[in-house]
Amino acid sequence: MIAVRAGHLSQVYRIISKPKDKLKECTSRRGEAPIPRHDDGVTSKDRSETCRLSAVALLLIFVVAVLVRGVALSRFHQGALLEDIKAYDALGWGIAATGEMKTLSRPVGFPLFLALIYSLFGHSPVGAAMALGFLNALSVPVLAWATAVVAGHRRGWWAGLLYALYPGVAYHSVVLGSDGFAATLFALVLAAAFLLLRNQGLSLAFAAGFVCGWLSLVRTPLGAVGPFVGLGLFGYGRRRAAVALVVASLILPLLWAAQTKRTFGSWTIGDSNAGFNLYVGNNPEAIGRFVVPTAISTHRFVDEFQRDAFYRRTALEWIFTNPVRFGQLMFLRLGFLMTSEHKDIIFLYSRGWLGERGAVEMRTILAVYFLGWLLLVPLALYGAVACWRECSVRIALLAVVGGVIMYLISLGDSRFHIPLVPGVIVVAAWGATTGATLKALGTVRTAVLAALLLLFFANEAIDVIDSWPVFKQVTSPGGSSIYYAYQELR
Repeated sequence: MIAVRAGHLSQVYRIISKPKDKLKECTSRRGEAPIPRHDDGVTSKDRSETCRLSAVALLLIFVVAVLVRGVALSRFHQGALLEDIKAYDALGWGIAATGEMKTLSRPVGFPLFLALIYSLFGHSPVGAAMALGFLNALSVPVLAWATAVVAGHRRGWWAGLLYALYPGVAYHSVVLGSDGFAATLFALVLAAAFLLLRNQGLSLAFAAGFVCGWLSLVRTPLGAVGPFVGLGLFGYGRRRAAVALVVASLILPLLWAAQTKRTFGSWTIGDSNAGFNLYVGNNPEAIGRFVVPTAISTHRFVDEFQRDAFYRRTALEWIFTNPVRFGQLMFLRLGFLMTSEHKDIIFLYSRGWLGERGAVEMRTILAVYFLGWLLLVPLALYGAVACWRECSVRIALLAVVGGVIMYLISLGDSRFHIPLVPGVIVVAAWGATTGATLKALGTVRTAVLAALLLLFFANEAIDVIDSWPVFKQVTSPGGSSIYYAYQELR
């Protein structure tokens, strides 16, 4: 009895003697030993040697990230800019040349970045692609380092290597589209959130909130990422940092809304296609992905804002009168979000964006993209189930949920999960390094893991069966000139 009380007193003394470390332990069961800090028992000499090794490892991860993105950039075909890419390129160059954005057909965040690049280096889509790839490569060691701070060096290196090598992010990071740039911003937000678990600095929280605000201007549905990350920080006792992050995340969207009111006469945070996209995803013919309904309105609108308001109102009316079908579509949209990104490669290749490739090379490229997602998600599911008490896992999952939730309301597409991949990778790093066996997980968690894996692989199998005829066509001679329509592959 005396020994037990002495042990309790020693624990109380250790807590009192370290008042600055208010981070809650990532375990909630009473009677469990607290998870030790990752630097416990490490001498100053050992710590300095570990830091040097970590710096070398992070440098190697950065080099790998640059090389992988360089390979992706080498496939860039200047003469085949696609419609969406052309739109972003034109908006960016227009802002750089005139200082104005003539239309809100796309969110402003990515065109502003392109305008900055074009102002510095001239109108060069390839130069902008190089800048995008380099920035994304820089975010790789940043996320790896932040993960190592809160979860240990081994998980940090795993997160860095998975992020550096993942083909979907590498490819989209050198395309003049918003998905790769959004992945870079999402990774920086996640890294800042991990550091805020160890640091109460409000300046970092405001910076993270600023990046969250920019992220919402790049991809409007990702506006919920900031509040969800703030919720996670608040739950771990970082209340001031959480409030600062959420408040800062609102500054840029509100400033831009005021600017659109002054310039266009309408309060708009995202783009003028949001209402139309909501209607495409919620109408009597909707299937959960981007398929334009035949019963589209032939009404002549005064401007893009009247069109946006009309389709938003029509979509909301349909949702409220068809709640059961809306719930079914949410489930279908989640399935589309969870498929691999190989269809994006097929779409771009069929339009000549990658040039002409041999059948063997094209099959290899498709296999790499497909297997990348097929290996990453099961690792992440295992990490989420086995290590759900870990603070970095919970923060990453909250960030991913914040990014997914708005897509479940409008449209689902494999391309839309690209910005969220860094969060999935952090959880997968825990799955790759945890020593927990199925026996250690227990019956309930093992059953949950089995159910999640079954759903994931069934979803992928359905997608492959549905896409098999397209696979055969695109890997045949002349596959680069088939010119698939966007919705044919969705």
